[in-house]
Amino acid sequence: MQRNVIYSHGAKVGGHGLGLVAYHQLKTLYDAGLMLRGIAAYGSLGPFPGADIRLFPWMRAMFYLLRDRPRLRGDLYDRVASRCITPCALFHGWTGQSLRSARRAQALGAKIVVERGSPHERDVHTVLAEEHARWGVPYQADTARDIARADATYALADRILVLSPYCRATMLDAGLPPEKVVVTPRAADDTAFYPAASPPERFAVLFAGDIGLRKGLPYLLEAWDRLALPGAELWLAGRVRSDGRFLAERYGQRDDVRFPGHVADMPALYRQASICVLPSLSEGSAKVLYEAMASGLPIVYTTACGAVAQNGVEGIQVPARDVDALALAIERLYQDADLRRAMGQAGVRLMAEYTWEHARARWLRLYHSLLAE
Repeated sequence: MQRNVIYSHGAKVGGHGLGLVAYHQLKTLYDAGLMLRGIAAYGSLGPFPGADIRLFPWMRAMFYLLRDRPRLRGDLYDRVASRCITPCALFHGWTGQSLRSARRAQALGAKIVVERGSPHERDVHTVLAEEHARWGVPYQADTARDIARADATYALADRILVLSPYCRATMLDAGLPPEKVVVTPRAADDTAFYPAASPPERFAVLFAGDIGLRKGLPYLLEAWDRLALPGAELWLAGRVRSDGRFLAERYGQRDDVRFPGHVADMPALYRQASICVLPSLSEGSAKVLYEAMASGLPIVYTTACGAVAQNGVEGIQVPARDVDALALAIERLYQDADLRRAMGQAGVRLMAEYTWEHARARWLRLYHSLLAE
């Protein structure tokens, strides 16, 4: 097949998080000889000899200024990226940053793939509005406009990529046709994330992600208060968001709760922990759980995490917002080293099926299928 796919990602490419996903998707297209053009806000792409890559380094400063205004970031990027759309067979973009680009690509004859890294926007806004009201934190979002823009983008799509059956269900609840919505889970880098040579000397519970309400941290901290586990520590690694400041202020002086902020060497941090807990209220399929399992950690996760784990095998699943269930799960793993070891080993085995090579193979099958239609 000839180079006939344009890929667009309205944020950093490379590094960690979604930027790493974008890098691997570009690499999939490049290695298969399908990439006509790659478009991204900024980043470090590595060696793609001869590839047509369009970056806009000035956006890095603009995105920093707009860091708490995702809609404006997405609109800015989409306006610029849409000017780089030329005739192609397939366009792959992300929700919130690709409406103009997808419209232009479709008008030029392309099929459209839209990627969504979270549940449907309507579901996310509902959860967040409820949670902000519960904790008395103002919720500042243009909900109606976000949902309208998302629905307009989904209407253009031939395929919508989501990360888990949980996310797919929210799309179907929003009225999207089942044949459009495809589950494509993420991956972990097994060369970076692997188990420690020996278990840590003290029991350390690791949370990794933004410190804010969407991640369910008030419930984890309440469970931690109830447990008061001798010799144990809770590590909350991530950027403190505006809706999480009250939690950092309340718990920041505790000896048994640490806020290390952004951690550059996350693989090393996983290997220092005993278990990973993610009490999220709304997720796609959280990458931290893939990384934790690849690192040999048992996980405690909510039904809203979109995890590929099996409850009772690689970890313990609990209902979102359930403090009692969180506390019981953590206490069970605290008390039972054999269970921690067994679940950690099961997670490593499972993640052997979720490497980036597996992810690239899934994306490539999708691209070939659409291009052959």
